[in-house]
Amino acid sequence: MMGGDQFDYGQIPPQMRDRLPELEVVIQEGVEREACSGLVIGVALVEAKEGLGHGIFLRWCRVVLGFKPRKAQLYMNAAHLFQRHGEVVCRLPLTAAQALGAASVSEETVHEVIARVRRGERVTVEFVKQTIRRAKEGSAKMETDSAESVQIAAMITEALDAHQCRLLHVFLEERPSARHFVADLADRAAAKIRRSRSARATPSILSLPAP
Repeated sequence: MMGGDQFDYGQIPPQMRDRLPELEVVIQEGVEREACSGLVIGVALVEAKEGLGHGIFLRWCRVVLGFKPRKAQLYMNAAHLFQRHGEVVCRLPLTAAQALGAASVSEETVHEVIARVRRGERVTVEFVKQTIRRAKEGSAKMETDSAESVQIAAMITEALDAHQCRLLHVFLEERPSARHFVADLADRAAAKIRRSRSARATPSILSLPAP
């Protein structure tokens, strides 16, 4: 099972150990029926929203169905996922399908989870939420890295004259090893920082008091 620990069947009485697999099948089949029912509800809601328009649809959901906007949206998330990927979505827990079908979830994340389901893996709600969270955190870091990259590039080019910029441009166009280049750059920066600290810490001969 994805996102869960292994269960130790040896800790339960023998008669219950024999019965438990049957109960697991009943529960799993119920989960699958719940997912399919949720998809049917979601598809119906999508059709209703397309026919009514956003404002009237929300009032209809509240007055007729007793659905808050968030509840309706979750069902429609699962329906949108089903419309894109088909019956494999029925093998996801309903809550997982609702989370995975949100507009904010990247297609790469969706394909990662769906691929696991197609391979026959049992994907849990917690695993899906962790996968979505990890992808969003990675995306946020990439945006931060990009902004910092622009800032550092500006600092470097401002410190160089035109001839040095031409040399740098030619060097980068040759696609140098990024790992080696960054390591060398970090070493040079660290060495300059050390020299600067050493110069501040060492008193100048001119400033020493006369004997």
